[in-house]
Amino acid sequence: YRSLEEGQNVEFESGPGRKGEEARDVRVI
Repeated sequence: YRSLEEGQNVEFESGPGRKGEEARDVRVI
């Protein structure tokens, strides 16, 4: 996920995307 910094805690849903599994609804926690 492009805008994350090293070591940040995130949660996300994964689902089918163009290249296989893809993160969706990514949230920094």
